[in-house]
Amino acid sequence: MNGGEKQFGTSAHQTHYIIEMKYTEFLEVFLRKYVYPRETTFGVRGFERILESVQSGAMEDHVSIVIMRYKTKQYRALSASKYTIKELPQSWNEGTQYSGDKYLEGLREKFHFQIHLVYVEEDKIDEYMPMLAMNNPITEYSARYVTGDSFYETI
Repeated sequence: MNGGEKQFGTSAHQTHYIIEMKYTEFLEVFLRKYVYPRETTFGVRGFERILESVQSGAMEDHVSIVIMRYKTKQYRALSASKYTIKELPQSWNEGTQYSGDKYLEGLREKFHFQIHLVYVEEDKIDEYMPMLAMNNPITEYSARYVTGDSFYETI
C-alpha cells in the first residue's frame, strides 16, 4: 500500500489523498466495517460480488482509494428526511479548473473509491462522517454508487 496527496485544479480545497492498495485488503479493513446508511438499498453484499470477480481473475486485486478534500472536509445540506444529503459530488469549476469529482484526472478509467468527509452543520466541521462513492468503469458507462446520497440512490 502506498499513497500521497494530489491537487486537482488550482484550488487547494481540491487536494485529495490517494492510496493504492489491494481490493481484498480494502474490503477487509474498511468495506466490511463501514456502517451503511439505514435508508440505503446498498450494503456490503455488492462489494462481496466484486471480491468474487477478483478471486476468479476477472478483475485485478487493486483499487485506488481517494480521500476527498481530506484537509478541509466538505459541507453538504441534508435532504428532507435528515438521513441523506441532497447530492455528494462536486461539479466542474471553471474558475479553478477543477474537473469535478466524477472526472478526476488519472482516475476516471480506474476502479476506485472516494471517501468524502462530510459535515452537515456549517459550524461543526469536526463532526464529519465518511461517505463512500465508487467508480467501477467496467463498460463505457461507469458503474457509480454513492452511500447516503439521495440523488444517486434514485438512478
